[in-house]
Amino acid sequence: MLIHGVCLWCSPRRRQIECFFKLLKQQGLQLEGWQQKSGLAIAKRLLVASQACVLVWQLHYENTPQANEIKHFLVRLSGRQMKKNRPITPSALLEGLWLFLTLMDTLDHYPLDQLRQFKQFVDAFWTGDKVV
Repeated sequence: MLIHGVCLWCSPRRRQIECFFKLLKQQGLQLEGWQQKSGLAIAKRLLVASQACVLVWQLHYENTPQANEIKHFLVRLSGRQMKKNRPITPSALLEGLWLFLTLMDTLDHYPLDQLRQFKQFVDAFWTGDKVV
């Protein structure tokens, strides 16, 4: 009886741990590609990555209208094509969160007028027009 109770407790936890490692290694943070040289640097980066994963999980399981709106926004920002039966995944939320935080940092460092100039410059390259 005790073994059965332990198995019931371990099964959801095991799935969460596997999901965490999947985010770290394959679908999100590419852990195996990190190039930190010291154990302290790896620990610091792993701490930040873990915090991002926890935030994504909290958002993924939140079911309020505001949370659902943010989830759809982050998935759209991630640029991923989602399956109809799974429109929101933790890896898509993580990718969208990374892009959102990068965007917010950019808006903190550049005035909106300068960003619009950058956009015009890039658009000119895209269309083949002469850059002014």
